Amino acid sequence: DPALYPEARALVMAVGATNVSVTGSGTFEAKVAYWHVEAFKKRIPRPRFFQFKDCGNVRLEGFKVRNSPNWTIHMLCTDDVTIRRLDMRCEGPNTDGIDLESVQRALIEDCRLDQGDDGFCMKSGKNAEGRRRARPTKDVTIRNCTVVNGHTLLGIGSELSGGIENITLENCKVEGEVWRVLFIKTNPARGGYVKGVKVRNVKAL
Repeated sequence: DPALYPEARALVMAVGATNVSVTGSGTFEAKVAYWHVEAFKKRIPRPRFFQFKDCGNVRLEGFKVRNSPNWTIHMLCTDDVTIRRLDMRCEGPNTDGIDLESVQRALIEDCRLDQGDDGFCMKSGKNAEGRRRARPTKDVTIRNCTVVNGHTLLGIGSELSGGIENITLENCKVEGEVWRVLFIKTNPARGGYVKGVKVRNVKAL
């Protein structure tokens, strides 16, 4: 029973691992009716699809993802990340595409995202937790990617108490509709900073 667990485990997860790869041309698909209806109404924690925590040198490449209970890919305090040629289609509440939280040195390229929430998200911890961690997300490049639909092409925050710096989004396009191309979000009590965000050659209707 998911209600017995204080937090939901990711469907695919690694903690404290180095040189981790998930590659190939297959499809990961989750049955999400319960998570998007009953669990959401009852505020039961919903799992990420992929989560890598305290890892190094992670590569995700070539596969498809269909449906996710919550955020689709979550990198947490994980460095030297490459995400390439993923095809993701995930509808439902809070189904962000790729969330980088306190991640340093990441390349995301040639991906196609169709999400029920934000496409690409940069985060670095919320409030006191993020300030204690003091670990910014920085040195991230997102290029040659397509977001079909979603709330935002590139979202920064709102959990950014550890800081965000040196983020480049280039040569990307929106194929369907997003509410915003770039959205930097926080609140006056949260703390943190954002600097060095570059957006160039982005096409959106």
